[in-house]
Amino acid sequence: MPKEFDNQYEAAVINLKEFGQSLESLIAILLNQEGVRVHSVTSRVKDKASTLRKLQRPDKERELATLTDLLGVRIITYFRDDVDAVARVIEREFSIDEENSVDKRVVLDPDRFGYLSLHYVARLDPVRIGLAEYRSFSDKVFELQIRSILQHAWAEIEHDLGYKSAAAVPQTVKRRFSRLAGLLELADDEFFGIRKELGEYQRSSEEAITKGDLQIGIDRDSLSSFIQSGRIRDLDQLVAHSVGREYGDFVSPPYIDKLVNALARNGFRTIEDIGDFLDQTRGLYIEFVGQWVKAGRRRRHPGSKTPAGISIFYVILLREAEKFHRNEISAEDLELEDAAQRYENAYVAAARKVLGREGGS
Repeated sequence: MPKEFDNQYEAAVINLKEFGQSLESLIAILLNQEGVRVHSVTSRVKDKASTLRKLQRPDKERELATLTDLLGVRIITYFRDDVDAVARVIEREFSIDEENSVDKRVVLDPDRFGYLSLHYVARLDPVRIGLAEYRSFSDKVFELQIRSILQHAWAEIEHDLGYKSAAAVPQTVKRRFSRLAGLLELADDEFFGIRKELGEYQRSSEEAITKGDLQIGIDRDSLSSFIQSGRIRDLDQLVAHSVGREYGDFVSPPYIDKLVNALARNGFRTIEDIGDFLDQTRGLYIEFVGQWVKAGRRRRHPGSKTPAGISIFYVILLREAEKFHRNEISAEDLELEDAAQRYENAYVAAARKVLGREGGS
């Protein structure tokens, strides 16, 4: 490798690694501000050997100073429609070289061998160059690639197999490549459709619960909507006070999923089933919460907060306590199987106080 090229390359890539890291952080912040979730934002500096190979390609005469991909930034989205959402942010926040940028999603024919992605040649915009932290990168150009995670999977496998054009692929496997490309594109479309359908379902669940229509199945979305309704928010606050903790107005998906599974195990099928149970137990429910805390001799935790939906957790405990007291389930069936005696003590004490007898509701 010529010494002259070595020196030219080292001069060309000065600060590019630092610039790439700065771009990663900047783009992540910009996308987060727009509410666009992506799988990853990464950068790489083209190594010396790859740079030399590109300069020596016979298809076009190139000079090191004209290369725009010495620094590359890649943004991988979860869904294909997010590629356009990311593109809007990039076009707004950076100076784009329109002439040398290309949307391969448009230029590739449907039967062409290759992957679909959006490529920009860009640099920092004048406003950002004026900031001290970016001033040293004012003359730097970079290539930015945006594609979905499935488009990325295709490109990575294609690269690993070593075939960059349809002509190079053996005829016997070309059809299989085409089928696979179609399957990945179909999968991309299906994931997009699933997300859209889930979004519509979330909205319809919220509307139904707001209108008082509780005859809907229990799942993460419907239960989250119910938990954020006035009735459960008020009950959550009451339970939080009873257990000596602050009310936490935050919905945790893993916690909601745990509640969904526990509700199903205890025979709750619809949101209305939960509401009916609360109506039927009334004072017993509140007394049970207090007796549960007392039976466990729990210490109060000033400053700690309960998750949204804590009152639903106590619905589950009370239902299990009833069934356990009646010998309908064993200790192994309890949500907290190592607390069987606590279930019994809390339920009997609450039933005695509210109902005036040793059990039943």
